Amino acid sequence: MKIRDSLRSRFVAAILLVVVLLSASFYLAVSHFIEYLEQELIGERLQQELLVFADEYRHAADEASRPSANTRRYLARSAQDPLPAPLATLSPGTHDDIRIDGQTYHVGRQDIDGARLFVAIDMDPVERLEHRLFVLTVTCSLLGLALSWLLARMLYGLVIRPVEQLAGLVAVSEPSSSPPQLASHFDHREMGIIASAFDRYAARAAQFIERERAFTEDASHEIRTPLTAILGAAQLLAADKQLDERAQRRVQRIRRASLQMRQTVDALLSLARGEQADGAEVEDCALDQVLTEVCQLRRETLVDSPVSLDLAIEAPQRVRAPAALVSSLIDNLIANAIAHAAQGRVQVRLQHGLLSVEDTGSGIAAEDLPRIFEHGYRGPSSRGFGLGLSLVARIAQRLGWRVAVSSRAGAGARFEVCFEAATGRSSP
Repeated sequence: MKIRDSLRSRFVAAILLVVVLLSASFYLAVSHFIEYLEQELIGERLQQELLVFADEYRHAADEASRPSANTRRYLARSAQDPLPAPLATLSPGTHDDIRIDGQTYHVGRQDIDGARLFVAIDMDPVERLEHRLFVLTVTCSLLGLALSWLLARMLYGLVIRPVEQLAGLVAVSEPSSSPPQLASHFDHREMGIIASAFDRYAARAAQFIERERAFTEDASHEIRTPLTAILGAAQLLAADKQLDERAQRRVQRIRRASLQMRQTVDALLSLARGEQADGAEVEDCALDQVLTEVCQLRRETLVDSPVSLDLAIEAPQRVRAPAALVSSLIDNLIANAIAHAAQGRVQVRLQHGLLSVEDTGSGIAAEDLPRIFEHGYRGPSSRGFGLGLSLVARIAQRLGWRVAVSSRAGAGARFEVCFEAATGRSSP
């Protein structure tokens, strides 16, 4: 599972990481320096002590040795002379980390005329210095981490507070013809630049919204008016007894096309006015009644077609949704099924909370299923413009419904619309 850290935690973690790296680097550098001193200075002192011991032995071989501070001297004139066990096996030269009587020594050996001279310098003070350095580094690192954590939180507040203020102003801003002037709230140069850029973007968005609003209002008036005139003229012609049967069929075709066009226009305008309509009161829609009307209009187009359209209403019910959107969704699903049914059958079934449209056509290829609801997408066997199912998906999203499709090549397709969450009271 991917963990998404907040900006605050990443900001604090970055500063703490810098402190840890600096502390570790400091400790490693000082440790390396002490190791260098140990190797160079202690080694040099050991060589000097060996030279002094050897010189004293040459000039006064019978005199006792004179050890200096933190230094031990051992003299073995023969193999029988007693020596500490760790020294007995040492070869001439210098040796590190030799334990004698529970302490650590840096030991040097030099042989003169068969005698073995040893000088051992106590390394415990150096070890204690390294330990104190480690404790001091850890203590300073912990204090540095604590102070850095506090400093990071303070810096985060200073740096991010203007960003949070801008985010809060943006969150309460609403698209309108008079966009908010956010730049006036900030004196910081950087945040002022960001706020000014957002003001310019909001101004362009407001102009776009205004153009869209004007278009929907103009389209509502300029398209609906002639459609109403066409429908009125079609009804008058249909009532004319002097028209023969052929003319009557043509009038009915005009009427059906006009009704379908008005239905589509109403649905598109309703989608375009999404923001205004969301806050408006939506009346219940008799789903079974809309379904019956749509199927009746579609059957009239199938008079001379080998495709049959069957409707089964098992659970009459109402939904809280605009009738124009519901009618457009159903009509596009049925039209899509008819277009792919070839010479078969389209079965429409209304159950409680579920509408299914199933055809006996050639089906949908597996590679096309994920894309059939994309705007403008057309499958290999599609004869449309790739808009019907895209409109279905948009309407379903607007209404909070769920559309699912299942299909097998050569076995037709089944579309299901689940609207149970939006279902109102059932019809009696």
